[in-house]
Amino acid sequence: MKRIIALSAVAALSGCAGQAVKNDFTYEGVDSFSAVGVRASSKATGKTVEVSAICTEESRRYVISRRSAGKFGGAGDPWTISIGGETLFAGETFYEDEAEFLAAVSTIEVVGPTGRFGGQDRMTVSSPQMQRIPELCKEKQAQVIAYIHNAEAKATAEDKRLISEVSSRTGAQPMLPGRNQMDFNNLVSLIQKDGISRHRNKFVWAQDGDYRVAQVIGNRVLLFSMTNPGMFPAITIITDEQAIEGQAWSSVSKGPLQVSEIGNYVTAFGVSRQTIVFRRI
Repeated sequence: MKRIIALSAVAALSGCAGQAVKNDFTYEGVDSFSAVGVRASSKATGKTVEVSAICTEESRRYVISRRSAGKFGGAGDPWTISIGGETLFAGETFYEDEAEFLAAVSTIEVVGPTGRFGGQDRMTVSSPQMQRIPELCKEKQAQVIAYIHNAEAKATAEDKRLISEVSSRTGAQPMLPGRNQMDFNNLVSLIQKDGISRHRNKFVWAQDGDYRVAQVIGNRVLLFSMTNPGMFPAITIITDEQAIEGQAWSSVSKGPLQVSEIGNYVTAFGVSRQTIVFRRI
């Protein structure tokens, strides 16, 4: 009887030491346009840990995240996530240095409650897939850079084609280098600085800025700056397209505009004010 009691005590001590339990973590890849990672989940502990990297054109940044509150709801949860022996209290932790990240990844564990005799159950979370994240991130970054450069090359080629088409059709030259695009506020500022003669008869693709359609008279559409009409004078666009007061010009047309002249319009109070005139071509 004493031997049975002694063996039972040893078994109890061994069970409560809690140095290891069956690890039921499963792993799945997490991938997006500019990120790679691995999500690890355990049903026994209710814990989900995600190890990932954000791989942009400029940098690679690594993240270890807690993706679950826990089997017991978070507050007072007996299972915790540990990195290098330190509990992950925050939802996630970031690393800029690859070596530091790999060192941290190798130590990720889920730690159970302290047993009656002081031991704690532990499950290793780190996996070979997680150790490969920096390598995969470099590959992803190369793909992102290639995609961006390819998209930029296509956009540049399309801009050149459109500019060439308008020049061939009208004989006008682009107002600006490169994409030949600018918002109305900056176009007005540029004309105020350079004067109208330098840009007259040249064309540009104009973006709305804070200008909106204020008045439509025949084939003339008058646009006002909504936030600073004192600094940004009115714009008149000569066009055959129909416009509605309050619209953004881009709702009417996205076609090119040719710089025409400095004109005048009469306000509701009968005062004559200047306006920069464009023509839709």
